[in-house]
Amino acid sequence: MGIKWNSDELRLGVEEIDAQHEEVYARVSEILGGLRVGRHNEFLELLSCLERYFVRHFATEERLMAESAYPGMGSHMALHRGLLRTCRRHAEVFWEQGGATSALIGKVADWLTTWLGEHLRGADRDLATFLQSSTCQRAGTAPGKWSQPKRSEARP
Repeated sequence: MGIKWNSDELRLGVEEIDAQHEEVYARVSEILGGLRVGRHNEFLELLSCLERYFVRHFATEERLMAESAYPGMGSHMALHRGLLRTCRRHAEVFWEQGGATSALIGKVADWLTTWLGEHLRGADRDLATFLQSSTCQRAGTAPGKWSQPKRSEARP
């Protein structure tokens, strides 16, 4: 049960998002490592901490989508909401079962590692490609350092 950040494979080229993705991989790895060594009593606390982190990270991505008028924003946000709903469902199962069973921990670990990998390689890569696209640059809608320079800043 583990997850490792692979910058060659997972880096998207959007510094703010890449830094947060690397951090979430470190957090997930720490959580899964703790569960692997038997810290099952921390399961709910760790899941809650992870959920709070995802809320903050998703806010960053959603801000970048809004600033750039990303056409896939609605479907991307739906994926984010789905992850948060699933986190809450796992917490409910924890309470219903009276604790973290090995089966629940395995299920959460598999779900989380699969979701992260698929989301980064799919929806987040699509977002990063858009943010770096000439369409986004030409329209002047790219957020932050990706926006087109103003005429006064442009070189002759």
